[in-house]
Amino acid sequence: MADGSARANPLDALFRPRSVAVIGASSDPLKIGGLPVSFLKTQGYAGRILPINPKSPEIQGLRAWASLREAPGPVDLAIIAVPAALAEGALEDCAAAGVKGAVMFTSGFAEIDAGGAEVQARMAAAAKAAGVRLLGPNCLGFMNIAERVFATFAPVVNAGVPPLGRIGLVSQSGAFGGFAYSLARGRGLGLSHWITTGNEADLGFAECVEWLAGDPATDVIVGYMEGCRDGAPSNPPGVALSSLSCDGSCACHAPPPAPLSPSSSSSVSSSPPLPISAAPPPVPGSRPHHGTLMRALA
Repeated sequence: MADGSARANPLDALFRPRSVAVIGASSDPLKIGGLPVSFLKTQGYAGRILPINPKSPEIQGLRAWASLREAPGPVDLAIIAVPAALAEGALEDCAAAGVKGAVMFTSGFAEIDAGGAEVQARMAAAAKAAGVRLLGPNCLGFMNIAERVFATFAPVVNAGVPPLGRIGLVSQSGAFGGFAYSLARGRGLGLSHWITTGNEADLGFAECVEWLAGDPATDVIVGYMEGCRDGAPSNPPGVALSSLSCDGSCACHAPPPAPLSPSSSSSVSSSPPLPISAAPPPVPGSRPHHGTLMRALA
C-alpha cells in the first residue's frame, strides 16, 4: 500500500485507497454488494475493509457497521452499492465521514430520464462541495491490480485475474471494459489498472487517463470512448494519442457490394478485404474506431 507521502494526486485516495467501505455490503458473495467484499478479501487487498449494512453486524466474516458515520475512520474509498432511492443519502454519509473518493455502482439516473439526470446533477454538486471525487454512477467500478483493490462487481474477476503488467485501461462502457479484461486475461497481457467511468457525473474519461499517465506502474493506456461532452480535456498533458487500428477485415473496412446482377439478386463482390494501408479513414465526427490507444510519454 502507498504511504501518505506518495499521495501527491487527489485521486490517489480513490484509486490507491488504504481503507475501503462498502455501503450496501451483502453476505451473499454473488450479489452486487457482496462481490466487492469477496474480491477484496480473496484477492489479497491489504487495507481495511469496512462493510456497511444496517441489518447485519457481520458480513462475510468481517465486522459490519450500520452506517458509514459509525465506522472508524479515516476511510479513503466508499463503494456505493445501494438502490437509487438510497444513493443520495449514501453520498451524504460519505461527505459527513470525510471520505475522499466514492465509486457508485447504482444505476437509474441520467441514463434513464430527465428526473434521473436531475438527481445525478444534485449528487455531483454535493460531492464537489464536500470534496468527494465520484466515479460513476452506473459504472462497474475499477481495479488496481498491483495493490489488489477490486472496487467492482464485474463477475469476470471470478474467472481469474490477468497478470500484473504495465497496461492501464479506461472505458466509458462497462460491457466493453469487461470484454477487454477477458481478452487481456486470455492472452496473458498484464494490466496495472482497469477503470470504467459510467455516467461520469464527476470524474470523466480524460481525468482517469491523466491520472494513469502519471502512474509510475503504467506505460501504456488503452481507452474506449462512446462519447465526449467536452473535447478540450480529452487529450491530457503528457499523453500522445493514436487510433487503435484493425487488420482491415472487419465490416467497417469491407469493400462495398457490387451492383446486383440481372441474373442473380444475391450477387455480391468477391473482392478481398482492403489491406490496412488502403483502409478508408473513419467518417468525420464518428466515434473512435475500436477505441483509442494512448501511450504515456515519459
